[in-house]
Amino acid sequence: MAETPIISFNIVAIGASAGGLEAFEQFFRHVPNETGMAFVLIPHLAPDHASLLTEILQRTTPMPVAEALDQIPVEPNHVYIIPPNREMTILQGILQLALPDQPRGRRMPIDLFMRSLAQDQQENAIGIILSGTGTDGTLGLRAIHETGGVTLAQEPDTAKYNGMPSSAIQAGYVSQILAVDKMPEALLLIAQSFVDYAETPIAPKTVNGINRILMQLRTSTGHDFSLYKKSALIHRIERRMAQHLIEGTDVYARYLKETPAEMQLLFNDLLINITQFFRDTEAFTVLEKEFLPALCKDKTDDYVFRVWIAGCATGEEAYSIAILLSELMEKTHQTFKVQIYSTDLAENVIATARAGFYPLNIIQDVPAERLQRFFIKEDTGYRIKKEIREMIVFAVHNIIKNPPFSKLDLLCCRNLMIYLEPELQNRLILRFHNALKPNGVLFLSPSESIGNHTDLFSVLDRKWKLYSASHALTTMPAVVANPMIEASRNTIKPIDTMKPSTEANFAELTQHNANPVITQKLKYVAKREHIEELQQQIAVMKEGYQRSIEELQCSNEEFQTTNQELETSREELQSVNEELSTVNSELKCRIEQLIDIQNDMKNLFDNTNIGIIFLDEQLTIRRFTREAIQLYPLIASDVTRPLRDIKSNFAEENLLTKAQEVLESMVSFEQEIHTVNNLWYLARIQPYRTLDNMIKGVVFTFTDISKLKETQMAMQLAQKIAENIIDTLPEPLLILNGTLQVISANPAFYRYFQVTATDTLGHKIYNLGNNQWDIPALRELLENSLPRDESFEKYAIEHNFPVIGHRKMLLNARRIVDQTGQSEHILLLIEVNI
Repeated sequence: MAETPIISFNIVAIGASAGGLEAFEQFFRHVPNETGMAFVLIPHLAPDHASLLTEILQRTTPMPVAEALDQIPVEPNHVYIIPPNREMTILQGILQLALPDQPRGRRMPIDLFMRSLAQDQQENAIGIILSGTGTDGTLGLRAIHETGGVTLAQEPDTAKYNGMPSSAIQAGYVSQILAVDKMPEALLLIAQSFVDYAETPIAPKTVNGINRILMQLRTSTGHDFSLYKKSALIHRIERRMAQHLIEGTDVYARYLKETPAEMQLLFNDLLINITQFFRDTEAFTVLEKEFLPALCKDKTDDYVFRVWIAGCATGEEAYSIAILLSELMEKTHQTFKVQIYSTDLAENVIATARAGFYPLNIIQDVPAERLQRFFIKEDTGYRIKKEIREMIVFAVHNIIKNPPFSKLDLLCCRNLMIYLEPELQNRLILRFHNALKPNGVLFLSPSESIGNHTDLFSVLDRKWKLYSASHALTTMPAVVANPMIEASRNTIKPIDTMKPSTEANFAELTQHNANPVITQKLKYVAKREHIEELQQQIAVMKEGYQRSIEELQCSNEEFQTTNQELETSREELQSVNEELSTVNSELKCRIEQLIDIQNDMKNLFDNTNIGIIFLDEQLTIRRFTREAIQLYPLIASDVTRPLRDIKSNFAEENLLTKAQEVLESMVSFEQEIHTVNNLWYLARIQPYRTLDNMIKGVVFTFTDISKLKETQMAMQLAQKIAENIIDTLPEPLLILNGTLQVISANPAFYRYFQVTATDTLGHKIYNLGNNQWDIPALRELLENSLPRDESFEKYAIEHNFPVIGHRKMLLNARRIVDQTGQSEHILLLIEVNI
């Protein structure tokens, strides 16, 4: 069945972090006006700061650039930018904004939007990761890649910060790695190469080409994709063709034959590796709360609880199940053994799963308490703890060809069968039934079901597709699939002529799967009394046959486990070698850094004019600068001596006491000190902090402030002289600030106008003495004339004062502005005896 996109144009999600602005500008300078695409930008923005990105980018493109609004439909040839302090998703082509659920340091807005875009737009989704630190966007590109969209990443060497593009590239979810200025052209070519998936017949030439491709895949990889759904196969093949600008499937088939590396890339593309921790959270909650406790009830210490995760991809689901079981055993105080077999067809994803290392982005899927309990945080991600990894055996396994695991308590196969044809789905359901113990649980995805095999399973949860295996004799299938026979007749068939294969009968099973069975010559039986003996012999034969089958299965599992252990040992040895090599490189680099630091310290100490003494926690000298000799007569051999043994050159001897207080309180101390040779220093004592914020002593710094002290003393003297002059003036004098408030008045003013300092200082001149100085002529002088002329002299005014009566006065004023021009004062001298 073909898939119909929700909208008919591509939506391009572009994520960036540090250095992203330059990358955005470079990208849109090369984007044509009419691309037929919509662009949604998800940069990492400060939540409490308005973004200028919209205005900046509008200068680089004629397309409308706008900050996204809630419930706004996305339109082609438009650019939308996520607002600050918002998370954004998309549903049916409409942007959805909300306040972030996660705290500031745990948000992954790029992953969140790209995941929703992949789910909403499927193959119409395009994801791009540009410059940035961290790993945000890696899981978003993964979702887009696995749903058939296009993924691009900036060439790390061209990125200002290469953390985000490197993370996505290393994870293997990037279709093309390009410089930013090359991306628009590539997008247009890819978009033009995509076909609309309508329900139209497949051309015979295309069918022939697809069949040739599938045959080459089987020959090269040993895996048969002929029973995969046609629409998914064709789409993913055509996506690979589009990346190489190849139009015909027959041409691509020749290209595959000539390019072995492309064969492996196509193989990886055809495998659906969509997964995440606790995918479908409610489903896992139902499993955790209702069905796992029932499965594990009354399990003794020697019981082995067996689980198979079929199609595990990169392992998140296997670890999720292991975490649930670990939590359950801790809660119920049970100590039974757990063996989880986690398998997939692709070696590269099994390697990722086995490593158990995932990007920081998983905080979106794993609750904080589980992250803390079951993961170890490293610089670039989270690593599953050893206790959980040891519960799981990861192995490459072909679920179609290889024998299934047996005696299972739980079998999880989620989002695998949706990509398979119904014939193969039915075959797998039969295998799953035979692999489960009676009442064992089968866990499928919401999009999958057991089909018409209702006699083999009872429904536990219809919504989340949990089933219990029934093993009554009346419900056993009449036909059992034999993997050995399937493998022997695994002949590829054209995709337009596929027919259901004939299942093996019971006789074939006996022929192909027999180890020795108990046999005995039987006499012809004619009497009723011999029937019971015959039935017993038949039962013994059946038991022997069943035992043989189980032994074969156990042997196969043990062989796989042994291979797994050998592979793990090999990888551990390789890892140890790599770690030793890394350690050697780091040590060499560290030595070079130490040499550089020592050179820097020497030049710093030789060229600084500040006296510095480093002391340890016992106040013993560790290092000092040349200028420190002015305070303490230090020589090189004084290093490692207590500072108290050295006589200082200043009178005050309380600095060591203060240093001890700083060590205990971690509060800095500052004091001016005077030396015996009449110099002044500003002494500071601060805690000595290591890189990991540990207190390992104190630091003395001595800054020469002798000239500053002289200047201060001269200024103090000048100020004192000025104050005495003002106080001795016979005429009233006011000093105003820039807002015409009185900051000083001489005794003559208080005496003549009969006012007090309390009523004068801090008040605006117009408000003095019940507004008696609110004189229009004075306002004109102070507010208009003085700012223009900077001074006036002998300006005569008359005024009736309520207390002293009518007075004639001559006003003299001068405006004084400091060197910075930021502060001004006004001197107002009043001649009153005229």
